Amino acid sequence: MQLSQLKSELPSKQNVVGWSEVLQPKIVGGIASKELAFRVYVSWKPSTVEEEDRIPTKDLIPTTVTVDGREVKTDVVFIGPVKALVDRTKQVRPVPFGVSVGNLLISAGSTGMSYTRADKPGVVFYGSNAHVLTSDPFLPSSVIVERRILQPGPYHGGKNLMNIVGDYYWHKSLEIYGAKKAWWWTIIYYLLSLFGQVGGALAEQPKNLIDFAVYTKRVEHTDATIDNYSTNEPFIGHLFAGNDTIGVICKAKNIIAEGYIPTVPSREVVVGDKVKGSSFWGDFTTTVYDANARIRVEYGNWDAEFVDTIFVLNEGGKIRGGWSGSSWRVAQ
Repeated sequence: MQLSQLKSELPSKQNVVGWSEVLQPKIVGGIASKELAFRVYVSWKPSTVEEEDRIPTKDLIPTTVTVDGREVKTDVVFIGPVKALVDRTKQVRPVPFGVSVGNLLISAGSTGMSYTRADKPGVVFYGSNAHVLTSDPFLPSSVIVERRILQPGPYHGGKNLMNIVGDYYWHKSLEIYGAKKAWWWTIIYYLLSLFGQVGGALAEQPKNLIDFAVYTKRVEHTDATIDNYSTNEPFIGHLFAGNDTIGVICKAKNIIAEGYIPTVPSREVVVGDKVKGSSFWGDFTTTVYDANARIRVEYGNWDAEFVDTIFVLNEGGKIRGGWSGSSWRVAQ
Protein backbone atom coordinates (compact mmCIF):
# COMPACT_ATOMS: atom_id res chain seq x y z
CA MET A 1 0.00 0.00 0.00
CA GLN A 2 1.24 3.45 -0.88
CA LEU A 3 1.76 5.86 2.02
CA SER A 4 -0.61 8.40 0.49
CA GLN A 5 -3.41 5.80 0.38
CA LEU A 6 -2.80 4.74 3.99
CA LYS A 7 -2.90 8.35 5.16
CA SER A 8 -6.25 8.83 3.45
CA GLU A 9 -7.66 5.79 5.28
CA LEU A 10 -6.20 6.40 8.74
CA PRO A 11 -8.76 9.00 9.95
CA SER A 12 -11.56 6.42 9.62
CA LYS A 13 -9.70 3.61 11.40
CA GLN A 14 -10.72 2.73 14.94
CA ASN A 15 -8.50 4.19 17.71
CA VAL A 16 -6.19 6.11 15.35
CA VAL A 17 -5.61 9.63 16.71
CA GLY A 18 -2.71 10.76 14.51
CA TRP A 19 0.56 9.94 12.79
CA SER A 20 4.00 11.42 12.16
CA GLU A 21 4.46 13.30 8.90
CA VAL A 22 8.07 12.12 8.62
CA LEU A 23 9.64 8.72 9.25
CA GLN A 24 10.60 8.15 12.86
CA PRO A 25 12.81 5.63 14.68
CA LYS A 26 10.77 2.46 15.27
CA ILE A 27 10.02 1.87 18.96
CA VAL A 28 11.18 -1.58 20.03
CA GLY A 29 10.67 -2.63 23.64
CA GLY A 30 10.04 0.96 24.60
CA ILE A 31 13.33 2.16 23.10
CA ALA A 32 13.88 4.00 19.80
CA SER A 33 15.81 1.80 17.36
CA LYS A 34 17.91 2.86 14.37
CA GLU A 35 15.32 1.57 11.88
CA LEU A 36 13.04 4.24 10.41
CA ALA A 37 9.30 3.53 10.28
CA PHE A 38 5.98 5.23 9.57
CA ARG A 39 4.59 5.94 13.02
CA VAL A 40 0.84 5.81 13.73
CA TYR A 41 -0.53 7.02 17.08
CA VAL A 42 -3.50 5.21 18.64
CA SER A 43 -5.74 5.70 21.68
CA TRP A 44 -5.84 1.94 22.36
CA LYS A 45 -3.61 -0.95 21.38
CA PRO A 46 -4.33 -4.68 21.83
CA SER A 47 -2.18 -6.40 24.45
CA THR A 48 -3.10 -9.98 23.53
CA VAL A 49 -3.60 -11.98 20.33
CA GLU A 50 -7.26 -12.45 21.28
CA GLU A 51 -7.80 -8.67 21.50
CA GLU A 52 -6.05 -8.15 18.17
CA ASP A 53 -8.26 -10.79 16.53
CA ARG A 54 -11.36 -8.82 17.57
CA ILE A 55 -10.29 -5.71 15.63
CA PRO A 56 -12.29 -5.42 12.39
CA THR A 57 -10.18 -6.01 9.27
CA LYS A 58 -10.94 -2.53 7.96
CA ASP A 59 -9.37 -1.03 11.08
CA LEU A 60 -6.13 -3.00 10.95
CA ILE A 61 -2.96 -1.08 10.08
CA PRO A 62 -0.69 -2.82 7.57
CA THR A 63 2.71 -3.92 8.85
CA THR A 64 4.48 -2.19 5.94
CA VAL A 65 3.82 0.71 3.62
CA THR A 66 5.48 1.86 0.38
CA VAL A 67 7.43 5.11 0.73
CA ASP A 68 9.26 6.47 -2.33
CA GLY A 69 9.34 3.04 -3.93
CA ARG A 70 10.62 1.10 -0.92
CA GLU A 71 8.89 -0.92 1.77
CA VAL A 72 8.94 0.67 5.23
CA LYS A 73 7.58 -0.87 8.42
CA THR A 74 4.72 0.81 10.26
CA ASP A 75 5.01 1.49 13.97
CA VAL A 76 1.76 1.61 15.95
CA VAL A 77 2.39 3.62 19.11
CA PHE A 78 -0.08 3.89 21.99
CA ILE A 79 -0.45 7.42 23.42
CA GLY A 80 -4.04 7.27 24.73
CA PRO A 81 -6.90 9.71 24.06
CA VAL A 82 -5.75 13.28 23.49
CA LYS A 83 -7.92 16.05 24.91
CA ALA A 84 -7.74 19.83 24.88
CA LEU A 85 -6.07 21.05 28.03
CA VAL A 86 -8.56 22.91 30.22
CA ASP A 87 -7.53 25.49 32.81
CA ARG A 88 -9.14 23.99 35.89
CA THR A 89 -8.88 27.32 37.72
CA LYS A 90 -11.12 29.10 35.20
CA GLN A 91 -14.91 29.03 34.93
CA VAL A 92 -16.09 25.68 33.57
CA ARG A 93 -19.72 24.91 32.68
CA PRO A 94 -21.24 22.47 33.30
CA VAL A 95 -19.24 22.06 36.52
CA PRO A 96 -17.22 18.79 36.56
CA PHE A 97 -15.21 17.18 39.33
CA GLY A 98 -11.64 18.42 39.70
CA VAL A 99 -12.04 22.18 39.19
CA SER A 100 -11.58 25.15 41.49
CA VAL A 101 -14.52 25.80 43.82
CA GLY A 102 -15.11 27.40 47.21
CA ASN A 103 -17.27 29.33 49.61
CA LEU A 104 -17.22 33.08 48.98
CA LEU A 105 -15.26 33.61 52.21
CA ILE A 106 -12.42 31.12 51.58
CA SER A 107 -9.69 30.81 48.93
CA ALA A 108 -10.27 27.69 46.80
CA GLY A 109 -10.47 23.92 46.90
CA SER A 110 -11.61 21.28 44.42
CA THR A 111 -14.96 19.78 43.49
CA GLY A 112 -15.18 16.15 44.50
CA MET A 113 -18.24 13.92 44.26
CA SER A 114 -22.03 13.94 43.87
CA TYR A 115 -24.33 12.43 46.49
CA THR A 116 -27.94 11.53 47.18
CA ARG A 117 -29.89 11.14 50.43
CA ALA A 118 -32.72 8.73 51.12
CA ASP A 119 -34.72 11.48 52.86
CA LYS A 120 -34.26 13.95 49.96
CA PRO A 121 -35.44 12.03 46.88
CA GLY A 122 -34.56 13.71 43.60
CA VAL A 123 -31.99 16.07 45.15
CA VAL A 124 -28.34 15.76 44.16
CA PHE A 125 -25.70 17.16 46.51
CA TYR A 126 -22.14 18.05 45.54
CA GLY A 127 -19.41 17.28 48.04
CA SER A 128 -16.04 18.68 49.00
CA ASN A 129 -14.39 19.49 52.34
CA ALA A 130 -16.05 21.49 55.10
CA HIS A 131 -13.11 23.88 55.06
CA VAL A 132 -13.72 24.44 51.32
CA LEU A 133 -17.49 24.98 51.37
CA THR A 134 -17.76 26.92 54.65
CA SER A 135 -16.02 29.91 56.18
CA ASP A 136 -15.18 27.84 59.28
CA PRO A 137 -15.51 24.05 59.50
CA PHE A 138 -15.57 24.14 63.33
CA LEU A 139 -18.79 26.12 63.48
CA PRO A 140 -22.05 24.14 63.48
CA SER A 141 -24.03 23.95 60.26
CA SER A 142 -26.89 25.95 61.76
CA VAL A 143 -24.84 29.14 62.16
CA ILE A 144 -23.27 29.29 58.70
CA VAL A 145 -24.31 32.62 57.18
CA GLU A 146 -22.44 32.88 53.88
CA ARG A 147 -23.77 30.07 51.72
CA ARG A 148 -22.77 31.06 48.19
CA ILE A 149 -20.49 28.56 46.46
CA LEU A 150 -18.37 29.87 43.59
CA GLN A 151 -16.64 28.24 40.65
CA PRO A 152 -13.87 29.10 40.29
CA GLY A 153 -13.11 29.73 43.96
CA PRO A 154 -12.37 33.29 45.12
CA TYR A 155 -8.59 32.73 44.95
CA HIS A 156 -8.93 32.13 41.22
CA GLY A 157 -11.13 35.14 40.55
CA GLY A 158 -14.57 33.80 41.47
CA LYS A 159 -16.02 36.97 42.98
CA ASN A 160 -19.22 37.89 41.16
CA LEU A 161 -22.73 36.62 40.47
CA MET A 162 -21.60 34.85 37.29
CA ASN A 163 -19.41 32.56 39.39
CA ILE A 164 -22.12 31.35 41.80
CA VAL A 165 -22.80 27.67 41.09
CA GLY A 166 -24.61 26.55 44.22
CA ASP A 167 -25.63 27.02 47.83
CA TYR A 168 -24.04 25.52 50.91
CA TYR A 169 -26.33 22.88 52.44
CA TRP A 170 -24.60 21.02 55.31
CA HIS A 171 -21.25 20.12 56.80
CA LYS A 172 -20.00 17.83 59.52
CA SER A 173 -18.74 20.23 62.18
CA LEU A 174 -15.17 19.48 63.23
CA GLU A 175 -14.32 18.93 66.88
CA ILE A 176 -11.43 20.85 68.43
CA TYR A 177 -8.21 19.22 69.50
CA GLY A 178 -6.57 20.91 72.49
CA ALA A 179 -6.76 24.56 73.48
CA LYS A 180 -7.61 27.44 71.18
CA LYS A 181 -4.82 29.36 69.51
CA ALA A 182 -6.76 32.61 69.37
CA TRP A 183 -8.49 34.15 72.41
CA TRP A 184 -11.39 35.54 70.38
CA TRP A 185 -12.31 32.08 69.10
CA THR A 186 -12.43 30.83 72.67
CA ILE A 187 -15.07 33.49 73.41
CA ILE A 188 -17.09 32.56 70.31
CA TYR A 189 -16.91 28.88 71.20
CA TYR A 190 -18.07 29.63 74.74
CA LEU A 191 -21.02 31.76 73.58
CA LEU A 192 -22.12 29.09 71.11
CA SER A 193 -21.97 26.47 73.86
CA LEU A 194 -24.40 28.55 75.96
CA PHE A 195 -26.99 28.18 73.21
CA GLY A 196 -26.34 24.50 72.72
CA GLN A 197 -24.69 24.98 69.32
CA VAL A 198 -21.49 23.20 70.29
CA GLY A 199 -20.67 20.77 73.02
CA GLY A 200 -17.73 19.42 74.93
CA ALA A 201 -15.01 21.09 76.94
CA LEU A 202 -11.85 22.41 75.36
CA ALA A 203 -9.85 20.03 77.52
CA GLU A 204 -11.42 17.02 75.84
CA GLN A 205 -9.77 15.44 72.83
CA PRO A 206 -12.64 14.42 70.54
CA LYS A 207 -11.93 12.57 67.30
CA ASN A 208 -13.12 13.37 63.80
CA LEU A 209 -13.76 11.00 60.92
CA ILE A 210 -14.44 13.34 58.00
CA ASP A 211 -13.84 16.87 56.77
CA PHE A 212 -16.92 17.00 54.56
CA ALA A 213 -19.62 19.35 53.29
CA VAL A 214 -22.19 19.46 50.51
CA TYR A 215 -23.96 22.09 48.45
CA THR A 216 -26.92 22.13 46.08
CA LYS A 217 -26.50 23.39 42.54
CA ARG A 218 -27.73 26.55 40.85
CA VAL A 219 -26.12 25.77 37.48
CA GLU A 220 -25.65 22.53 35.60
CA HIS A 221 -23.08 20.06 36.96
CA THR A 222 -21.69 16.86 35.47
CA ASP A 223 -20.60 13.61 37.09
CA ALA A 224 -17.49 13.47 34.89
CA THR A 225 -14.03 14.59 35.96
CA ILE A 226 -12.46 17.49 34.10
CA ASP A 227 -10.37 14.91 32.19
CA ASN A 228 -13.31 12.50 31.78
CA TYR A 229 -11.55 9.51 33.30
CA SER A 230 -13.70 6.48 34.02
CA THR A 231 -16.61 7.02 36.40
CA ASN A 232 -16.58 3.27 37.00
CA GLU A 233 -13.54 3.57 39.23
CA PRO A 234 -14.63 2.92 42.83
CA PHE A 235 -14.71 6.04 45.04
CA ILE A 236 -12.64 5.92 48.25
CA GLY A 237 -13.10 9.44 49.70
CA HIS A 238 -12.08 13.10 49.70
CA LEU A 239 -8.54 14.33 50.29
CA PHE A 240 -8.48 17.05 52.98
CA ALA A 241 -4.93 17.49 54.29
CA GLY A 242 -1.32 16.64 53.61
CA ASN A 243 2.31 17.66 53.50
CA ASP A 244 5.38 16.98 51.37
CA THR A 245 5.25 13.29 52.32
CA ILE A 246 1.58 12.26 52.40
CA GLY A 247 -1.94 13.21 51.44
CA VAL A 248 -4.77 12.45 53.89
CA ILE A 249 -8.18 11.18 52.72
CA CYS A 250 -11.39 10.84 54.71
CA LYS A 251 -13.12 7.58 53.86
CA ALA A 252 -16.25 7.18 51.77
CA LYS A 253 -17.74 4.75 54.31
CA ASN A 254 -17.68 7.44 57.03
CA ILE A 255 -19.44 9.89 54.71
CA ILE A 256 -22.07 7.26 53.90
CA ALA A 257 -22.63 6.84 57.65
CA GLU A 258 -23.85 10.47 57.67
CA GLY A 259 -26.54 9.58 55.11
CA TYR A 260 -24.80 10.87 51.98
CA ILE A 261 -24.52 8.17 49.32
CA PRO A 262 -22.00 8.73 46.49
CA THR A 263 -23.47 8.33 43.01
CA VAL A 264 -20.67 5.92 42.03
CA PRO A 265 -19.72 2.65 43.76
CA SER A 266 -17.38 3.00 46.74
CA ARG A 267 -14.93 0.65 48.42
CA GLU A 268 -12.18 0.53 50.98
CA VAL A 269 -8.51 0.16 50.16
CA VAL A 270 -5.49 -1.60 51.61
CA VAL A 271 -1.83 -0.67 51.80
CA GLY A 272 -0.23 -0.85 48.37
CA ASP A 273 -3.39 -0.15 46.35
CA LYS A 274 -2.99 2.29 43.48
CA VAL A 275 -5.37 5.24 43.76
CA LYS A 276 -6.05 8.30 41.65
CA GLY A 277 -7.19 11.82 42.51
CA SER A 278 -8.42 14.75 40.42
CA SER A 279 -8.05 18.38 41.51
CA PHE A 280 -7.48 21.74 39.88
CA TRP A 281 -3.76 20.88 39.94
CA GLY A 282 -4.41 17.91 37.63
CA ASP A 283 -4.77 14.15 38.00
CA PHE A 284 -2.37 12.16 40.16
CA THR A 285 -1.92 8.42 40.65
CA THR A 286 -0.11 7.17 43.73
CA THR A 287 -0.02 4.41 46.36
CA VAL A 288 -1.89 3.86 49.64
CA TYR A 289 0.63 4.14 52.48
CA ASP A 290 -1.71 3.56 55.43
CA ALA A 291 -5.37 2.54 55.27
CA ASN A 292 -6.27 3.18 58.92
CA ALA A 293 -4.33 6.20 60.15
CA ARG A 294 -4.81 8.60 63.04
CA ILE A 295 -3.53 12.13 62.50
CA ARG A 296 -3.71 15.63 64.00
CA VAL A 297 -4.32 18.34 61.41
CA GLU A 298 -3.67 22.06 61.74
CA TYR A 299 -6.45 24.44 60.64
CA GLY A 300 -4.98 27.87 61.34
CA ASN A 301 -6.36 28.80 64.76
CA TRP A 302 -7.61 25.29 65.43
CA ASP A 303 -6.27 21.74 65.45
CA ALA A 304 -8.41 18.67 64.81
CA GLU A 305 -7.56 15.01 65.32
CA PHE A 306 -8.84 12.45 62.81
CA VAL A 307 -9.08 8.69 63.00
CA ASP A 308 -9.74 6.03 60.34
CA THR A 309 -8.15 8.02 57.51
CA ILE A 310 -6.17 6.98 54.43
CA PHE A 311 -2.60 8.12 53.80
CA VAL A 312 -1.37 8.22 50.20
CA LEU A 313 2.20 8.90 49.18
CA ASN A 314 2.84 12.44 47.93
CA GLU A 315 5.41 11.43 45.36
CA GLY A 316 7.01 14.43 43.70
CA GLY A 317 5.10 16.84 45.92
CA LYS A 318 2.09 16.74 43.59
CA ILE A 319 -0.40 17.14 46.46
CA ARG A 320 -0.48 20.73 47.72
CA GLY A 321 -2.90 23.50 48.57
CA GLY A 322 -6.02 23.20 46.44
CA TRP A 323 -6.26 19.41 46.50
CA SER A 324 -8.66 19.79 49.42
CA GLY A 325 -12.03 18.28 48.54
CA SER A 326 -10.74 16.33 45.55
CA SER A 327 -12.27 12.99 44.67
CA TRP A 328 -10.09 9.89 45.01
CA ARG A 329 -10.77 6.54 43.40
CA VAL A 330 -9.16 3.17 42.89
CA ALA A 331 -6.91 3.38 39.82
CA GLN A 332 -8.02 0.85 37.22
